[in-house]
Amino acid sequence: MAPDDGFRLLTSATVAAQLAPLQKAQATQLGFTPDEYAYLKDEPAASFVAVLDFRVWAKNGGLNCCFREIRTGRKFFVTAFDNQHGNVFTPRDGKLDFSTSGLENGIYHLRVDRSTTNKPVWSSAHLVLPPKPQEAVLAKIRELRGQ
Repeated sequence: MAPDDGFRLLTSATVAAQLAPLQKAQATQLGFTPDEYAYLKDEPAASFVAVLDFRVWAKNGGLNCCFREIRTGRKFFVTAFDNQHGNVFTPRDGKLDFSTSGLENGIYHLRVDRSTTNKPVWSSAHLVLPPKPQEAVLAKIRELRGQ
């Protein structure tokens, strides 16, 4: 994508602060498009800096976190699981709970590795910039995209 492609946040700061993980039908009713976000099936181990657009409960009991890579605009999802069985849905490192409200529009540094069975594994996530103030998020996106 070109630097002037108008990378936009999908929700206002007010809405993002209140969003909790959604069922797929709810996400669609709100105008989100979960089917546009790709599973990283064939992706080699990699790191990404991305904006969290929304979260959708998965059929397998996990939480699909739908991101857009800032540099390219590519849409993908990674799945957080309740690995500790305490209703805390995190990447494997267990540090950030993605089931809490108000995470949308935040900028995150993500690490995805390959499992021993060669499946993608969401290893870690680190908050680069929280969702508020929204102006700061937009400025950071412009910076990362070289605008």
